[in-house]
Amino acid sequence: MPIGMTDIFQTEAKVVLKGLRLAWNKGFRQGELGSDNALLIEIL
Repeated sequence: MPIGMTDIFQTEAKVVLKGLRLAWNKGFRQGELGSDNALLIEIL
């Protein structure tokens, strides 16, 4: 992964994690996640 892509990937991963934590803390146990980052979705 090129250096610039690493920064973008890490940023997107942090945002997704923050959103998932927020949903969990609000009591949601099921949901749908959408992203245009196929690698991130595959890892999750």
